[in-house]
Amino acid sequence: MKNKERIIWSNENLDIKDWQYFLEEEYPEVENEWEKYSLIEEENGYYLEDERLNLDIRLPNEIVVLGDIGRWNGRVNGYKTIKSGNVKDCLYDEDCGYCTWYCDRYNFKFKGHHHDGSNCYTYRAFRDWVTEEQKDRFYDAIYYGKCNDRMIRRYTESIKPYIAKVYGW
Repeated sequence: MKNKERIIWSNENLDIKDWQYFLEEEYPEVENEWEKYSLIEEENGYYLEDERLNLDIRLPNEIVVLGDIGRWNGRVNGYKTIKSGNVKDCLYDEDCGYCTWYCDRYNFKFKGHHHDGSNCYTYRAFRDWVTEEQKDRFYDAIYYGKCNDRMIRRYTESIKPYIAKVYGW
């Protein structure tokens, strides 16, 4: 089976041709390509707000964001937690100008591009039984580059099933 991505929201590769109907209906007087693109970006931003409403899903545990981060001096692994445990809070990124949130075959993910490179995140939720001490060891493993897929699957679970339920996948 092919690893199919299901895009939740993206502002990458916005094409005026794909938005022609919107532009003709809402802004028939606009001729300038830059103005059209600006209007498309604005409208697409409203769609992101819609997705945040769609994904207002409170999970039983906090979300851990596993990151592969591109910096000016190379790539690094990192993590952060979303204490709220709400999936909608995953749909924010201050660092990247171009972003895509999507689900692959197994996980909810993010890819984004910024002036130093690109970032890739995987969003997972801690399992019910994971203690604070185990979380700390998990974070240390990420920090020191010793975290592996087995450890990730042991301490966390995919949040894709919660998202799939919203979109009927």
